[in-house]
Amino acid sequence: DFCLSRGLGDVYKRQLQALSLFVGLTSIAGVILNYVKRGSLQSEVVKSHFSFQIRTFWWTVLWSILALIATTITFGIGGFTFLIVIVWYVYRVVKGWIRLNDQQPI
Repeated sequence: DFCLSRGLGDVYKRQLQALSLFVGLTSIAGVILNYVKRGSLQSEVVKSHFSFQIRTFWWTVLWSILALIATTITFGIGGFTFLIVIVWYVYRVVKGWIRLNDQQPI
């Protein structure tokens, strides 16, 4: 089984990523693990998922900061931008799960 032989750590990091919707700090733990383990990877599929998770983390940080600025400038009216960030983040997590389950790079 692919996940057990090569990608189990990636599965755990995806779980941390998904859990971060409710407990934000787990996303930080997941990205730290990605950076620590990235150099020792041999599977191109898993390497692509690590890179995808790292990019997802940093883009989410950037878009969240911009959403916070938009919300502050518009006195709360820009708050819907956080919803856009959350939907985009969920899309990326689900897309990654599906591709990992299909043993395909992302």
